[in-house]
Amino acid sequence: MAIPDDAFTVRRRRARLRLDHLPLSDSLFFGNCQGIASQVSMSVNWRATGGRVDRGEGGAVDPTSPAAFSGRFSDASCTAKVDGRQTGFCFETDGKLDASGFFAEFGEQANGVYLS
Repeated sequence: MAIPDDAFTVRRRRARLRLDHLPLSDSLFFGNCQGIASQVSMSVNWRATGGRVDRGEGGAVDPTSPAAFSGRFSDASCTAKVDGRQTGFCFETDGKLDASGFFAEFGEQANGVYLS
């Protein structure tokens, strides 16, 4: 799914994804072809907390391998606020969600794509 060009920003050791009222089709069940018009808004913020580490095996492995990429990644903290709406239903997070006790990282693949 395409997002607006200015929705994802990276500044030094911080990254942010901000989507405002992004239109979606909620299929309710995986593989269902009928959808309900929906929208979601979110603000997700990552902050690197560790040094950068090389990851992936690049071209040294079969191209179908999950390790067939290369990049530099940092452990990170992550917080988010999310809300969504569709006919007859809406939700929003109770304050900010955070990745404490879970896993977050962000970095850049060799092809210039940011991953988080």
